[in-house]
Amino acid sequence: MSETKEKFDHIEHSKNMYALARPREFSFKATSATEFEDWKKSFSERLKNILGLNNIARDLKGYKPAAELFESVDKGDYLQEKWYLKVELTL
Repeated sequence: MSETKEKFDHIEHSKNMYALARPREFSFKATSATEFEDWKKSFSERLKNILGLNNIARDLKGYKPAAELFESVDKGDYLQEKWYLKVELTL
């Protein structure tokens, strides 16, 4: 019995994969600085929303992060320090 194996063609595979893809909402098509700035603003706003950065900004509005030195040990050539970092209200 003779088995015939198809040879994998990565270029053809890539073409087929991208042919199935729908147009992307934020695909970059700017041809001027103004178009770039418009694209960047729209993309940045959507990305912040998807990542939840807008929620974090809302939740931490007015909060000031703080650092408190807990321990400092002189090791001769350097100081070893331990700090408490208060970066969020609940942490």
